[in-house]
Amino acid sequence: MVIPLASGLLARRDDYFAALTAYRAGSPREIIQLFARASSIAAEESAHTLDNIAALPGEWREAYSPRAGSTGSRLLALFLNRPALATDDIEEILKAPTSSINAALNDMSAAGIVHEITGRKRNRVWVASDLMAELDDLDSRIAAKLTR
Repeated sequence: MVIPLASGLLARRDDYFAALTAYRAGSPREIIQLFARASSIAAEESAHTLDNIAALPGEWREAYSPRAGSTGSRLLALFLNRPALATDDIEEILKAPTSSINAALNDMSAAGIVHEITGRKRNRVWVASDLMAELDDLDSRIAAKLTR
């Protein structure tokens, strides 16, 4: 996982720009301190997020129990690594029939695992709800801790 350092820096944008100005003037102390603190907080919160993400496959399989090796099973694993996917991309990656993919997506949607975000009948994009929520929460936690 890439540590989202920018989340913390954006939370303290004015401090970041002031530190950059000081750095350009020959004083690196402020930027080093800001980066060190942001890095530490981001790393700590990212570890927490990794634990939460590691629990998702079990939660997803509890809510939706596809057969081993099925399109649904392969799709669960795919969403863990790519939280937003277009239907066309899923078809290309899984090389599965469109009907199987659509059935799995509908079942996963009914189980609350994914939701469709385009509102279209074609060229649809699906998002792993809990995974995206965790990533959003990670940003919020980093920003909150850094602004204290």
